[in-house]
Amino acid sequence: MDFIIETLEQLNDPLFFKLLFGVMSIIILAVILGFPNCPQCSRKIWNNGKVVDREYIDTTPQKSDGSNDLRYKRSGYTKILREWNCRCGHTFQKWIKKI
Repeated sequence: MDFIIETLEQLNDPLFFKLLFGVMSIIILAVILGFPNCPQCSRKIWNNGKVVDREYIDTTPQKSDGSNDLRYKRSGYTKILREWNCRCGHTFQKWIKKI
């Protein structure tokens, strides 16, 4: 019981609230900056958009004959083409690299 009381007393420290406010501000800022802007009217689009196309880019080292070198792990990333529709009527697409 004493441990709980000591922990609650430590949470009343002003430094704790400053750190909590700083971390939450960074998270909220990252979420806001993660959404795209319409290139025509500069409004923020608050949805994830529709996936139009996917493409896997293979970055595995290759042998001289063009096949993958089996000494290395297979590596690569996926590129996703997303499409957004703005309220102003403009539709735009953007490639996003997904690791």
